[in-house]
Amino acid sequence: MFYFVNSSAETVGKGIKFIDNYFYNKSINKTIITDPPTGNSTQFFCAGAILSNIQVSGTNIKWYISSSGGNILPINTLLVNNTIYHATQTIGGVESNSRIAVLVIVDPTPVATQPDDYHLCDYNGAVGYETFNLSTTMAQIFGVNSIAFHIIRYFTNYTDAENGTNNINNVANYTNTTINTQTIYIRLENNASGCYDIVTLQLIVDPLTSGQCNYVTDADGNLYNTVVIGNQEWLSENLKTTKYCNGDTLPINNNNSTGTWGNLTVGAWNFVNSNSTIYQNEKFYNWYAASDSRNICPCNWHVPTDNEWTILENYLIANGFNYDGTTNGNKIAKAMASQNSFWSNGTQTLGAVGNNLLLNNSSGFNALPFGTTLYQYGYTAENYTFWWSSNEWITDNTYAIWRGLSYQNNNLCSGAPDIGMKGNGFSIRCLKNNPLSTENQTKSSFYIYPNPAKNIISINLSTVSEPSKYIIYETSGKTLIKGTIDNENSSVNISELQSGMYYLTIMNDNLSETKIFIKQ
Repeated sequence: MFYFVNSSAETVGKGIKFIDNYFYNKSINKTIITDPPTGNSTQFFCAGAILSNIQVSGTNIKWYISSSGGNILPINTLLVNNTIYHATQTIGGVESNSRIAVLVIVDPTPVATQPDDYHLCDYNGAVGYETFNLSTTMAQIFGVNSIAFHIIRYFTNYTDAENGTNNINNVANYTNTTINTQTIYIRLENNASGCYDIVTLQLIVDPLTSGQCNYVTDADGNLYNTVVIGNQEWLSENLKTTKYCNGDTLPINNNNSTGTWGNLTVGAWNFVNSNSTIYQNEKFYNWYAASDSRNICPCNWHVPTDNEWTILENYLIANGFNYDGTTNGNKIAKAMASQNSFWSNGTQTLGAVGNNLLLNNSSGFNALPFGTTLYQYGYTAENYTFWWSSNEWITDNTYAIWRGLSYQNNNLCSGAPDIGMKGNGFSIRCLKNNPLSTENQTKSSFYIYPNPAKNIISINLSTVSEPSKYIIYETSGKTLIKGTIDNENSSVNISELQSGMYYLTIMNDNLSETKIFIKQ
């Protein structure tokens, strides 16, 4: 029996009350009610997510496809886009009667294209190590994914790629950290959803004796890399042989910088008179070596004529290699010069070789500042370079025609009587005998100027007739600015960008091309 002694209701357990002034001669059943779990009513996921990825707070969670009844769903059930899932929790053996409803939005995961292995021949630096420009693989990795809505980042291990931490910053100049080969992990990520895919890139440094390396050998056994510019293939470094193509040794090995050197009328060479270790084994030649019929260059290669130098010059100008992106006037020196620090001599002249070395060598010609040996003065400083042509000066055969670069100028220089005495010691850059197919001379689709720029860059779409999208992004792949260009000449405000190097990509149905510019 129960006796109630107060006049108010008293709750006993969840949902049970004792009522005053009534006498019951029977048992009381307590009803326990369990609340549903809690969580966000709409949640976002990437493709491949399962039920256990939904975030709710509760104990012993069970999932259903409906708000009541039905079968319990396995926790590894694959989530379906735009579907509402329902969950209960169980406490003390009692499952909640009501259920939380969660709307699931599943964003597609971008699919990165597996890039081809990246091979470089073992020409530079320590054996088994080379400097790779990882950004050249971006176009292939993006595949059909829009550059406007995705970023690419590079990592040295899978864990960092999975977590999106410690990405490689110097993607344009990355040296492999393990000898001969290295695996790079690449994360392609959607900017909005954060969904990502990871693929790998194999960096491979090939021995020069492998079939991967198309190197050129001179009569001394020196190995050379090459560069294709237009329909010409050039050595991408200066000649350093002491023998003609047929094996004959230059009759005089003269290491004097003055005196009898300048009076020779037969082929001769001397060492580049520099204290720099990068110039070891580099050589100067007088014009008689350059013009000898036995051919000082590797067999099937030759010292270029004045006309062949002019073809190179005209190609670079017409294809936007001027420092300001224009296609008229000779302003191609930076495109031909290396980024070697000896070019820098304090010059502030815009477009000069020595001003902002990061803009140098876009053509791959890779000219180093060797200086020269002038017969009457001896060795000159390491902020110039000169090459012979095979032609004499027309009006005075005491002189020969040459080409050169200076740290303070923006043009490829040429001339004869000023310093073109045949007895001077200049470098030689060799050209392959047979021109390549003209299909290699396709003009660039757009140009950027000025470059470098402070606040505004102009984009010239002289060969593009349709509206195009543009994307400006960091070397890490992060998109910073994007828009549409409808006119042949358009301007983009870059004043908010930090100083440094950036990529600009132009895209339309028929084009996807990327160039580098510098923000000052």
